[in-house]
Amino acid sequence: MRTNLLKKKLQEGGVGCGVLIQDPAPQIVEVLGLLGFDWLFIDCEHSDLSVSQIGNLVMAAEAQGITPVV
Repeated sequence: MRTNLLKKKLQEGGVGCGVLIQDPAPQIVEVLGLLGFDWLFIDCEHSDLSVSQIGNLVMAAEAQGITPVV
């Protein structure tokens, strides 16, 4: 099982930094991971993201060690 790095950081008393995304491009998520963000909120309420686009964003987030929240 993969360790949830955000949860671990919060349990240790740290602060998690995150960002909201409405764009379907997984490349943006990769850049956010390189910038050091801990979590990513994928906004499905105010965007027209498809299920497959959301899946791609989640995979990109997990590959970068970012906790995805949909």
